Amino acid sequence: MTGVQTCALPISTTIGAERASNPFVRYFRGEDAALDEPVTAWGEPATLLVWGPDYDGGHKALVRWADGSEDVVGGSKVERG
Repeated sequence: MTGVQTCALPISTTIGAERASNPFVRYFRGEDAALDEPVTAWGEPATLLVWGPDYDGGHKALVRWADGSEDVVGGSKVERG
C-alpha cells in the first residue's frame, strides 16, 4: 500500500514507511526482537521490550511488568541503565 494513512497523530505517514521504520510496528510484526532490557518504569521494575520516538519529539516504550502484563509508557517515565 502506498496511500497516506492518517490517525490520531498530527502528521500524515505512509503505511509502508511505518512498516519499515516504526519500532513498534516492526516488533508487533515479528521483524525485530524485544530489547529485553531491565528498566524501572513508573518506579517499578520492568522489562523494556520496545523503545521508539513519540510524535512530540520524546520517546515511548513498551514494557512488561513482573506479572506478565504490558503497557506503553512515556519515555520520561522509564529509567534505563
